[in-house]
Order: sequence, then structure tokens, then C-alpha cells
Amino acid sequence: MAMGSGRNGGNLKNAVVALLVPLPSILFYLCFLSNCGNGTCTGLWKWCYHHPLLLVNALFFLNVNFVFWLLSHVQSSHWMIDLYWTLIPVMLVHYFASHPLAHYNELRSWIAISLTWIWSIRLTHNYLRREGWQLGVREDWRFTDMRQQYGKNWWWVSFFAVYLSQQIFLIGVCLPLYVVHSVDEALNMWDLVAIFVCVSGIVIAYFADTQLHEFVTRNNELKMSGKSMVPNLEEGLWRYSRHPNYFGEQLWWWGLVIFAWGLGEEWSLVGSMVNSLCLAYVTKLVEERMVKQEYRAEAYRQYQKTTSVWIPWFNTSVKKDKNMWVLLFVCFPIPKIVVFIQVELLDSYFAEFELILSRTKNCNSKSMAESEIREEPCVSCTTFNILAPIYKRLDQQNQCLRESDFRAFWLDRNRKILDCLLYDSSSIICLQEFWVGNEELVRMYLDKLGHAGYTCFKLARTNNRGDGLLTAVHKNYFTVLNVKDLLFNDFGDRVAQMLHIQLVKPFSQNLKTIVPPEIIVVNTHLLFPHDSSLSIARLNQVYKILEYVESYQIENHLKPMPVILCGDWNGSKRGHVYKFLRSQGFVSSYDTAHHYTDNEVDAHKWVSHLNHRGNICGVDFIWLRNPNMSRKPLKTSFAEAVFGIIKNQVGKVSVSEKDETNDDLIRYSTLCEALRQVNLIDLPYGLSFQETKNLWTQAAIDGNGVASYEQFLQRLRSFACSEQTEENVNGRTDACNEEEVVGFKVKHAVLFPREVEKGTWPDGYSLSDHARLRVEFSPVMLQCS
Repeated sequence: MAMGSGRNGGNLKNAVVALLVPLPSILFYLCFLSNCGNGTCTGLWKWCYHHPLLLVNALFFLNVNFVFWLLSHVQSSHWMIDLYWTLIPVMLVHYFASHPLAHYNELRSWIAISLTWIWSIRLTHNYLRREGWQLGVREDWRFTDMRQQYGKNWWWVSFFAVYLSQQIFLIGVCLPLYVVHSVDEALNMWDLVAIFVCVSGIVIAYFADTQLHEFVTRNNELKMSGKSMVPNLEEGLWRYSRHPNYFGEQLWWWGLVIFAWGLGEEWSLVGSMVNSLCLAYVTKLVEERMVKQEYRAEAYRQYQKTTSVWIPWFNTSVKKDKNMWVLLFVCFPIPKIVVFIQVELLDSYFAEFELILSRTKNCNSKSMAESEIREEPCVSCTTFNILAPIYKRLDQQNQCLRESDFRAFWLDRNRKILDCLLYDSSSIICLQEFWVGNEELVRMYLDKLGHAGYTCFKLARTNNRGDGLLTAVHKNYFTVLNVKDLLFNDFGDRVAQMLHIQLVKPFSQNLKTIVPPEIIVVNTHLLFPHDSSLSIARLNQVYKILEYVESYQIENHLKPMPVILCGDWNGSKRGHVYKFLRSQGFVSSYDTAHHYTDNEVDAHKWVSHLNHRGNICGVDFIWLRNPNMSRKPLKTSFAEAVFGIIKNQVGKVSVSEKDETNDDLIRYSTLCEALRQVNLIDLPYGLSFQETKNLWTQAAIDGNGVASYEQFLQRLRSFACSEQTEENVNGRTDACNEEEVVGFKVKHAVLFPREVEKGTWPDGYSLSDHARLRVEFSPVMLQCS
């Protein structure tokens, strides 16, 4: 109730401001009329009398440009200019009709004024309907983008980009209304044509905007119910034009031009010409924005290839002729004016079309996914480091300038992220760098995901920096049996979440109904390897996760079950963490789906992160370990992983010393000194005293406290080689008392944006500095070895 009252109070305040803001111009003009009503005036009033166009421009500059600009800084939003775009033409037409120098045909004036009012009522209604009947809720997205683009200069750039430009456009397109009230001639054929074009434009724009509003409303309902949204509106007028609302709006303004043209004042078309050129550029921006929205990008590119941009036309079929041209001839009902619009189907469109056709092979294809779900149950998992606003730099020259300081920026970006997540509709969502320190953002995620059917769990990092983890599980797919928080206080400030969940519905295989399987899911974000000492800390973090998962299963007497590890692992396929997890029976779901191996040739096939150093790498994984997977004992794998790190570092220092017989020997003290020099011990994140002792015990050959240097190196090499083995034939599996166990198979895996799947980072991608990874699994019965 309090929230609703606050919103209504803000709406009333903005309505009052919007009502009062034009009063200075109105009062000034009324004073002018009272002093020059009979044509006799002096001083300033005389100048106003003889220069109607200069006067209206002066009033616009002072009252709209300057006053609106000042208000925008007070309210931190440029929302008001959008509202007044629908009202200013009405004010202008009455200004032109009431000016003492006006002389005109009464009937033509009445028609022009009536049409302008109808146009204004329609557009104002559409604006308020689109904004949920609230004033000042948001500004035009183009202003938000420019605010981010210009940064600290936006305060003064906005005066020219938002307000002065609007004066040029609005005064320009209303010049025909000035002509109508400057020439007194009887009605002619052009007036009938103008009326027809204006009315057609208003009607087309009304139906186009109404169809768009209904489409957006339906999609919002689908989003709130957790269902997939429809990517494009391709019904009604939108079946024949990608922007029928723009087409209707242009018909309106060119219809006014025809009024002036019929009165012999062709020069007045300049305003509509500039407006059309500007709208063409805006159309380009809108379409670029559409294809950046990942959930609709591919479908929209297909829509672009088959549907006209502005002018409604029959859909064209997509052909393989890459040099195909579509030539549209649009003849405006104005003598000697024929506009040729040429639309080229670019080569890149056909490449994108092939991508659309192949989309049935990946998990984002709804038709393919739905057909396969009918065959067997399917669950999905998304992991995404969403880049906390407190870490997102807006200016590389000014590292202190962060997105968290600009609410409009982080709010808009996170709304887009939520749109993508809700469109994916994954069964499990694992987010890293979730801004748990901002209540508004947390509430937005919890509300939207909650309304979509998710149960959410958040966990802050232990250093109070403000970010953490968010894991969301969809109620239609899983029941949450238990949730555990893992705090790595002794291994850095990172955390992990472990969820024990169970499928809601059983599944059938070979006509046999299987009890709904249980799964363990972990969401985490490992330390970034700033230096060699953190390599040990990162291994310790993974070790602690696996140790906890293992002990949890034992303590609760759980049957063997699949384990899924999600997150930002801050390390590539060549790193020690990757090899450690592989030795523990985990497989990278994305690599499995795409048949990539652990070989060097496949190490750079895909990327998922553009780090702060400007490097691109693949660090985001969804790991799967089925209960029948062979693996080594956990402590053995950990020791081998640590020895692999030592092997890489040991060449940096000398670890041998001469004894009395001049043999090269390694002693425990010598090893400790070498490890100290390469920052592997005596640091908060390095090896502990006991861990170092245990490693020495495993590495010493004879057990007499010494080892030869060559034997020691050979021992390290053997550990390193065993660490890199893909298949651990002699390893162990989870204890199986049955012939079969329930596991998962990887069906599909996809990274967004799609360019990262080819090892490149796309220009213009701004959702995060990480890609979004989504994997689909299906339960299967596995032989227990």
C-alpha cells in the first residue's frame, strides 16, 4: 500500500509539473494579444507582431529548451519532452491561427486544427498507455544510451541532443500549419488528398500501436508466468511492415505538407524531409537494438529479410541469390516528386539465415526442444556472471567511475539480463557477481524470478564488498530438499552455494517408471589468479567444495546421484582447476555437447570472458559428474594438482644443495625455501604447514628425509602426467549397490552471444563481460560399474 501511494504521489507531482511548465509562454502570448489585438503596438510587442515565426522559436527556446533542460537535471530524467511532443503541435496550430497577422480560409483552418487535435489525442493516449498511465517513470531509451555514451559531459550535451534538436524537428514539421494560416484561398483538390493522407496516417498509426501494445502485454504475461516470450510481432500490420507505426506517423506529417503544397508553398516540406531522414536513422538504431536482444536476435534477422521496413508490402521469400535487390517505388501524390527506396538484402543476412536453420540443433530452438521434451524429460541450467555494477567501469581513463553510481545504467542493463533469463526459462539459474548490497536490484530479481515460478537463494561474499551469488530453482521442475552455504574464509573471500534438489516428476525409460532423481547443484565463483600463490587457494576452494559434497552424501546416507557444478571458475581448460575436476570424474557440459576434447587444439574453440586485462578466455563452465564416473580419491587428486603447480614453478629457483659427497639432494627445508620464493607458502592463500608436510611425504622417495634432485623432479613429472590423464581407468566410483543408477546426459549447450562460440568477442555486447552459458540435460539410466 505504501509503495502504491508513493507511486501515485509521484505521478500527481509530475502531472502538476507538466501542467504548469508551459505557463510562461502561454501568459506571455496572452499579454502580447492583449496589447496588439488591433494591430497597434510598440516596442517588444511590435517585434512580436511582425515576426510570428521568430517569436514562436524564441518562446520554444526559452520555455521548452531551457526550462525543460533545467527540470531534467532536477528530476534526472528527460521524460517530459516525450509527452510534449504530442502536445506542442496543438499549441502551435492555435498559435498560428490566433496570431494577429494570420489570414486563412476558415474551413481549411478548422479541418487542420481538428486533425491536429485527433492526431494529438491518439498519440498522447498511446504514450500514457505505453507508460502504464504513469508520468515520468522513464525516459526515452535513446537518451539513456546517450547518457552512458557521453558520461560526465551529458549534462550539457543533453541541451543540444534532446532539446535544441526537438525545436528543429517540431517547428519544422509544423510549418505547413503556419502556411495554412497564412494563405486565404478556397479549398481545392489537394485539400481532399491531404485530408485522406492525414486520416490514413492517424488510423494506420493507431492500429499499429495498439497491436504493438497488445503484443507487449501478452509477452509480459508470458514472462511473469515463466513461459517463453514470442520474439517478434508478425501479425496484423506488422506482417507487412517492420515499422507500420512509423509509416503512419510519416503519412500524417506528409499529409500536412500536401495542404501547404496545394497553396503553392512547397518550401514548407523541408521540415518533414528532415524529420523523415531523422526517423530513418532512428529506425536503424531501433533495429540494431532489436538484434542485440539475444532472445529475439535470430528471429528478427529473419523478419528483416522477409518484411518491408516502413511501407506495408507483401512478404518476400528468402532466396539464396546473394545479389538479390528489392526495388520499391513510392510515388507521393505531389507533382514531380518520386521517391525511390532501394533495399539490399546483405550477404550477412544469408549467413544469419543459415544459422537460424541450424538453430534446431541447439537448446535455444523451441521447436526442437519441445519435440524432444515429448520424447523424454528435459531440464536446463544457466550460469552467468552478470558483472556487478560496483565493478563495471564506465571510463577506462577514470577507474573510479563505476556503473553503480548511475542508477539508470545498472537498472536498464539488469532489466535486459532478466529478460534474457526469463526467456531462457532454465530449470536452474546460477548467477555470479550478483549485487546483493543493493536492495532495489535484489528486490527486482527476487520479484521477477519469483513471479516466474523460481525459488531464489542469495549469498554474499564474506568481505562485505557487495556482491555474491544468486541461485534460482524453478518450482515446476525441482523440489529443493536442502541448501547449504559454503564460506571459504580460510581460502579467500569467495563463497559457494550447494543445493540438494529433486525432480518434481518421475520419468520413464524402456517402459519403466523411475523415481524422480535427486541432484546436487553447486554455484560458485573462484578467485582470479592474480599471482602464483592464488593457484593454491583456487585449488583449495574446489577441494573444499568437493570435500563438502562428498561428506554431505555420506552423512545423509544418500544414494549415488549426479553432481552439477556451475559458475565462473576464472581459469581455462589449460589450468590446474580444470585438470583437477577432470580427475574427479567431471566433464565440461559445453565441450561434451560440441564433442571437444582436452587436447590443446580444442582449448581455444570457444571463449566466455573478456577480462580486465583485455584478454578473452573460456572460464565459465557447467560441470557434470554422473555417479558411475570413475575418479581418483579426492586427496590424491588434490596432491597431484598441487604437484603440477610446483612442477611449473620449481624451475624458477634452485631446490638442490650439495652434501659432503657432492650429491644433489633435496631436503624438506630446501623444498620449503623454494616454495617460499615462488609464493606457494607463508602467504594467506598458500599451502599450510601440514599440507606442505603431506606433500613432502608423498614426494620423498626413500622416506629418509632426503631425495635426489633428479628423483624429485621425476616424481613431480609422474604426478603431473597422472593429473592430465582424461580417463582414470583404475579410479573409484560412488558406491553402487544397484546395477543401474540415474544420471544425466548432455543434450544441448549454447553460449550467448553466439560469436563467443567461435572464439571471438563481439563488439557492442554490453550485458556483461561474461557470456551466458545454457545447457540442457535429460535423465538416463546408467550402468553402475
